[in-house]
Amino acid sequence: MTELRSPAGVCGVADTSCSSETVWLGSVGSLSACSSNAGLASQYGENSTKVPDLLNFPLARARSQARVARHMVGDWLLHRCHMPGDRVEMAEFIVSELVTNAILYGKTPTVAVRAHVISDASIRVEIDNFTLTDAPHPERAGQEAESGRGLFLVDCLITQLGGSWGYVNGGTVVRCDLPIQSALEVADSVMETR
Repeated sequence: MTELRSPAGVCGVADTSCSSETVWLGSVGSLSACSSNAGLASQYGENSTKVPDLLNFPLARARSQARVARHMVGDWLLHRCHMPGDRVEMAEFIVSELVTNAILYGKTPTVAVRAHVISDASIRVEIDNFTLTDAPHPERAGQEAESGRGLFLVDCLITQLGGSWGYVNGGTVVRCDLPIQSALEVADSVMETR
């Protein structure tokens, strides 16, 4: 398995568990510069066999970093997992909202984003803000509210995609499991092979 991670590790500590198959992204400070281009597609081209099986990268606790996470995970879903484009767009929104929450409510200098394939048909994305907290719940915001709709929208989109999500590790990690294709797309591909 090829892994994409930062040489400084998620918390800025040197990562000594690197294997020869690890692909280095750069430190927290250089990640945004590395990711501001076309992302994984520019690093690896269209050849999905070169795109890492696992993304594992830190983000500085700055709201602008949600965009970086959205693009990195979106590129990975498209080029490694071959997730259909409409599903990638919804997954990118989910990642952006969850990373934004982790940045807003975390108390450490970094947030970690991990994404990996958990079966032939699904992926898992985890966002860790390293801050113990009560897990927030989706709520409907009032019509005049300027915020508070993010987790409600995340819940709706994950349900629409046929996935699941929740908080683990004392509320420090939000985990989202998504099928790569919809049930209809899977049924269509089975019918095509007959």
